[in-house]
Amino acid sequence: MKKTFVLFSLFLMTLVAFARENEHSLLVVPRVEANPYIGGNQSFDWGNSSLYTLFEGELGESFSYSVMNHWLSAEPLALYQNTLRSDDANWLDWAYITAYFGNFDISLGKQGILTGSVEQDAYDYDVCPNLSSTVWNNFFTYNWGLTLGYTNDEENTYLAAQVSVSPFGEYNNSGLFAYSLFWSGEYEFFQPLWSANVLEYKDVTNSDAKGRIYMLSLGNRFTFDELEVAFECVARSYDVKSIFNEEISLIGSLSYDINDRFDVMLKGGWESNRSGRGILGGLDMSGFLPGSLALMDKDYLFGGLLLNYYPLEDVESLRLHTALAANNHANSLSVTIGATYYLQLF
Repeated sequence: MKKTFVLFSLFLMTLVAFARENEHSLLVVPRVEANPYIGGNQSFDWGNSSLYTLFEGELGESFSYSVMNHWLSAEPLALYQNTLRSDDANWLDWAYITAYFGNFDISLGKQGILTGSVEQDAYDYDVCPNLSSTVWNNFFTYNWGLTLGYTNDEENTYLAAQVSVSPFGEYNNSGLFAYSLFWSGEYEFFQPLWSANVLEYKDVTNSDAKGRIYMLSLGNRFTFDELEVAFECVARSYDVKSIFNEEISLIGSLSYDINDRFDVMLKGGWESNRSGRGILGGLDMSGFLPGSLALMDKDYLFGGLLLNYYPLEDVESLRLHTALAANNHANSLSVTIGATYYLQLF
């Protein structure tokens, strides 16, 4: 913990010195959370307690950059033990630079794998994991890669192609890659987030040859003043011809801004594995969330409610939240109580 504090302090001092000479922003986000359970085998955990920084800005007219660090979590040692891994979270979420050429852009570095998901579109420090799908909890999206993007003249459509390290390789030098096509847009009240991904993995049943997982994500967000409706379908399979017949998730949410101080979200989902072969996740089925849909003897159902309260007048720098989540795997109720502070240093 002492080394983490020293590293974090040096990082902040370096950024402050750099920012004095340039136009940049640094956001520090501590989140503290308590997560007791009612019923089931779980008793208590620290939920999504964490410490993040987001440092980004522009380098002239043709370049920009973004760096997101995940300094602390409920299991902080794992973040640093996983430093070189490509299949799990570590202290560096992303760090990439983007160059702009007219309507085109090229991003190079560690970045999010392009997935068309409303869930994945949110910052990790704003997410309640127990109220999220197995896709969000089990699919690690941050890896090194290259993205080529295009924005139309109206700036309401973005198309991109990406090559990155696969999240199914243990390390960054695994030789396994992910290939992604992505479309997002803002069309009055409709915002689509769609993607098609091919994810390589090591097939241990075939002399460690490369296998492929195909994933199709269709995220859709509809905004009507204070009301937001989201629905997404995420399908994945080992055979592109059976993309909707192996493992699939249907997720929906309804969000409403009650006033300047309160907003509420209802969310739920249905997930199913029809093939018996696990695609996302692992073998641990002892937690509140299932490790793998393939190990369940039934379809997975989850849902709950999230309430946010912003106590500071005229600003949203402090967010108090509580969430209730339940599913048919743990047969218990997750009760989350927490606070998130958004400290904009510059």
